[in-house]
Amino acid sequence: MPITSLARDWGVSPSMVRVVTTDNLSTITAAQYLTTQIEAINVFNYGNFTWVPGDLAGIIYNGGEGIFVYDDINKTFIATSGSSSILSGPVIYGGIVTTPDIVTNQDNFAPTGQDTASVLRITANTTEIDISGMANGTAGRYMIVSNAGSETIYLEHEDGDSDAENRFFFPELVDQGVLAYALAPTDSVELLYDGPTQKWVHINSGATAGYNLSFANNASGHKLNALSKTVTPPTITADENDYAPDVGNASVLNLQTDASREITGIAVNKFGGYIFVLYNVGAENIVLKNQDAGSLAANQFLMAGDVTLTPNACAVIQYSSGFCWRLMSTTV
Repeated sequence: MPITSLARDWGVSPSMVRVVTTDNLSTITAAQYLTTQIEAINVFNYGNFTWVPGDLAGIIYNGGEGIFVYDDINKTFIATSGSSSILSGPVIYGGIVTTPDIVTNQDNFAPTGQDTASVLRITANTTEIDISGMANGTAGRYMIVSNAGSETIYLEHEDGDSDAENRFFFPELVDQGVLAYALAPTDSVELLYDGPTQKWVHINSGATAGYNLSFANNASGHKLNALSKTVTPPTITADENDYAPDVGNASVLNLQTDASREITGIAVNKFGGYIFVLYNVGAENIVLKNQDAGSLAANQFLMAGDVTLTPNACAVIQYSSGFCWRLMSTTV
């Protein structure tokens, strides 16, 4: 059974299928490879799996990993240009920074701590605040920008008020005549700094297909759950073991509880390198339990100890393939 894992990320365009196989590159790109894998694939899918012409596949294979295109005629995969580095990971820092209220429009935005942050929580105390660009971009750097306030903040697309190397690029706004991305209260946006073009590119829009993103190699093996989104699961009303909310391919979860509740593990999206940002948007504490046997071992958190998310706090966790969820950073 050379294919050992397969799952589709729903609700994005182009569609992405994540595959893990013990076969090597020459095997997975040979004609009719998928014909030989039908039985194994249907087991993982609990029924017939339907490929769509043009599907993208993020594949970890024997000898490497990369982004491939499904070939419907030859029932195999075609390697994309530069695929060996696509999944090897963005540069992810560990900090979470909450900025002071923004009171004026910002060019070359560089608040204290942003240079080492992976999550930037911004607020504005007035309407119509624009940010035309953000400093400290390095090739492959990944960042989540979250609106933690009550006013919409506008991230300007290709705005000349910031230096060229600090500007934002929103693929979904091209040819639409829209000049800014509206970041509404509680929403988040995922950005990746593209080395060749020197821009912060929006990667969770589903519109980056064909755009030349150069993901930097990372010795830590971080991988990217691109094309993701923010969701708010139902209120948690009991302690949760093997917590499995219906979140699709989201990376940012707005959590809330009816009282202080414990989560002993997360049972969804356990792909190697998958990142969740867990926000407590409620009024009660949420406790992430360290290595708690209430959840299966593969769903547990591996941390220095229990982590309590007080109201408005957040934690960034990443899945270590086949093992557990590891804590990357948390607010204090």
